[in-house]
Amino acid sequence: GLSLIHAFSLSLPAIIHNDWAHHMPEYAAFKDGVNGLSFIKDNPGSLTRVLESVTQKQLQSMSIAARKTVKHTFNTDDMANRFSTLIKNTI
Repeated sequence: GLSLIHAFSLSLPAIIHNDWAHHMPEYAAFKDGVNGLSFIKDNPGSLTRVLESVTQKQLQSMSIAARKTVKHTFNTDDMANRFSTLIKNTI
């Protein structure tokens, strides 16, 4: 989970398996084809196809998107704002 956010903060797109039930909540930051790519869990052929098909242009675009993901949301400022809103709405 936090490894994904850390990678995005370094402008690194992610390649992760597609079984969302086996990811931590930070998986919500992942957008397939935008800030990373996914492959079919437990399927080495699927991972191979993803690795062989990605282009330099896609990597550059996903790198920019990965950094934007944590610049605009999925960061401590955004988390604090959402937490504050939650408290205000429950009082």
